[in-house]
Amino acid sequence: MIHVFEITTQGAASGTWSLNTLPLNGIVRQIVLLSADTTVTFEFQVIDEKSNIIYDTKIRETTPTGVLNDEVALPVRGICTLKVYEASSDASFTGRLLMDELK
Repeated sequence: MIHVFEITTQGAASGTWSLNTLPLNGIVRQIVLLSADTTVTFEFQVIDEKSNIIYDTKIRETTPTGVLNDEVALPVRGICTLKVYEASSDASFTGRLLMDELK
């Protein structure tokens, strides 16, 4: 079953914001993140409950401008941290994670 984790409006302060998810158990298939300002460049990370960085746009060399839309296969379990950093300005962001939920 496909589960959608909504990222409600988050405002970057000093180019950074982060939030913790509810407990997740599945495979993240798509990451979508939209900036209110389409000219903002930013980096994005997903950090698992053991503080491992399991996704990072900087490592993938895909610095987004305004929109991040990436198809992935990230296994996740537990509470994850979603983090925008090095944003070129303090914009607001919304988005979602689409995942195959495991029982």
